[in-house]
Amino acid sequence: MTTAIMASDPMIALAQHELEVDNLSADIDAQDLRSARNQEQAALKQQIEKLHEAADDMRRGAIVQGAFSLAGAGCGMGGDLMNKGLGATLLKGAGTAFSSLAAPMGRWTGDVPQKNDEADAKLAEAHVADARSRAEEAEHHRQRTEQASDRTLSAVDNILNSEAQGNLAVIANV
Repeated sequence: MTTAIMASDPMIALAQHELEVDNLSADIDAQDLRSARNQEQAALKQQIEKLHEAADDMRRGAIVQGAFSLAGAGCGMGGDLMNKGLGATLLKGAGTAFSSLAAPMGRWTGDVPQKNDEADAKLAEAHVADARSRAEEAEHHRQRTEQASDRTLSAVDNILNSEAQGNLAVIANV
């Protein structure tokens, strides 16, 4: 968005400088906007991945808890089927131990990692909000720069029209 202006008047030279600064600012805003949008998309992707991982953790915990419960029930039933003795007592004890470990193991292998992944997803959500805010700010600044450029071009147009009218008046008087 380069505007070539020949500076014959100090006001026109100043306007030319303002337009160059505005153009540079608009280019920087466009880069900032692209960067913020890219970061927003990356953070959204990370948030979705973390939420999927949290769901996987929940499934893993349920499977582990179920496996320990099943092992406990199997050992208890095996102890009941065995003849009385030390082996039956040990097997029943193992069944009770497995059953009592089912819930804590389910929490340890599922709930704890799930909460960590949910916290990571929340952090990614905060990054999304931050990137979105920076993108909106860059867009707002770009619009203000565009409005300033329009005002500067309007002023240059007025100056050039005044000069042209002055030149025509000089020519008419000749």
